[in-house]
Amino acid sequence: MGVATALRQYLANRGIAYDVMVHPHTERASASAEASHVPANRVAKAVVLKNDEGFMVAVLPASRYIHFGEL
Repeated sequence: MGVATALRQYLANRGIAYDVMVHPHTERASASAEASHVPANRVAKAVVLKNDEGFMVAVLPASRYIHFGEL
């Protein structure tokens, strides 16, 4: 899966460097990290969330989970 256009633009506008790694299909971001031979804390995953105001995207390391009560 490639980098979403909005995320690519966000990173480019802020001068944030990143690499796109090609790997076999996986079901979890942590498995994608493993398949890419990259530590899970160095792989970003994007999670789409919806609330009463609309949609938002949380980007976090593949090794982490969203704590909805804290969000």
